Amino acid sequence: MISMYFKVCIFFAVIVLCTPLPTLSNTSKRGLQEDPSMCGGAYSLICNDRILCVKPSQLCDGLNNCKDGSDEEDCADSGSDSCQENSDTRKTQGVCTNPTGNSKCNTGLDDIIQQMLNAHNFYRCLHGEGSASMTLSDELNNYAQDYADHLASTGVVKHSNDRGENPPDRGENLWAGSDASRWTSYDQFTGEPAVADWYSEVANYDFSTNSAKPGKTAGHFTQVIWKASTELGCGVGTSEKPWGPKFFVVCQYRVAGNIFDFATNVPAPL
Repeated sequence: MISMYFKVCIFFAVIVLCTPLPTLSNTSKRGLQEDPSMCGGAYSLICNDRILCVKPSQLCDGLNNCKDGSDEEDCADSGSDSCQENSDTRKTQGVCTNPTGNSKCNTGLDDIIQQMLNAHNFYRCLHGEGSASMTLSDELNNYAQDYADHLASTGVVKHSNDRGENPPDRGENLWAGSDASRWTSYDQFTGEPAVADWYSEVANYDFSTNSAKPGKTAGHFTQVIWKASTELGCGVGTSEKPWGPKFFVVCQYRVAGNIFDFATNVPAPL
């Protein structure tokens, strides 16, 4: 299932044609180079991994504005760690707790993936023992990351078509969005928003009929709590926009959800 997050600007899926890598200018600031063909305006410097663009003022500011942290390299004093939580990050409802549910930042991709796992298990907990905790799969993480990078490179948000035969070996949830008021750099993004958006479709589900309410969709929600899905892998791709990074989230599930027997695999909340 695909979920899009809209705020500040409305986004349209577009095909980005592949072009040869541009010639970089000779202007270098602490290892980063200006690249007018990929970066514009205030965001004039291209990160070493060629994914995001940053402002000169963002170099050595103590934040990982580049996904690969190249804006913080060769700094005499990079300041504080890029992700410092100043308050309790726990999110609690009844007997269920997500230790990172109120996090405001991340320390890298592995941290985001852990936040996504925590979010999944929190929402599954809300449905009792019917949906046991999931565990991370390195294999699924790799599949998800490869596809998230693909989505970021094309800007076209659609499901992958290489997840096995019918029924597929792996389920998949997709999410894309940006928010200039919250995520002006990679380290400000967390694993909670995408999973929370997927789970919000619980309002569209009728547990008495074991199906979505008329005219509604609930496939993201049902995959998140699908009882038989016990392995999880997630990835995050990014593309630079004038207002900041746009994030593309992919989570894959084994076994795939949303295939038969909704009554057993979608337990009602406690």
